[in-house]
Amino acid sequence: MSQNQYSDDLAHIRSMMERSSRFLSLSGWAGIIPGLLALAGLAAAAWLIKASKLTNGDTKSTKTTRSYCSSPL
Repeated sequence: MSQNQYSDDLAHIRSMMERSSRFLSLSGWAGIIPGLLALAGLAAAAWLIKASKLTNGDTKSTKTTRSYCSSPL
């Protein structure tokens, strides 16, 4: 390879690196919003799991509820 071809290759690599670094700079909101959406999804999933256990007659949740709600007369 000639010296000119090496310098052309380096120029090409440099231009690719400059173009790729432009897309890596994201604002702070670009990280905050997906994090908040992930937390909201986690809360919704936990609520759905808890609601399905209560409606399906989970024995652990009904025993706990009955022991608090029933009072001997």
